[in-house]
Amino acid sequence: MACVSASKLPVVELRGCELTEDYLVENGFRRPIIVRCKDGLDLRVPPEHFSVEDVKDHVGMFCVVYHDFALQMTGFNIQ
Repeated sequence: MACVSASKLPVVELRGCELTEDYLVENGFRRPIIVRCKDGLDLRVPPEHFSVEDVKDHVGMFCVVYHDFALQMTGFNIQ
């Protein structure tokens, strides 16, 4: 598989403060959005090393966690 530069991917790059409800209402969510700088995003995310094992430790191994990975975006395929 050949490497593709980020500039050729069908993504939008925004700063955290630019990704607002108004932005999404005006522009929609037609392409994946990359937020490299989370400042101003007003969102708490786990550290990069957070794993499935960490989820199990936090919610318990008998808690059912539902997920939906079926996301369709026209013209965007990762193989």
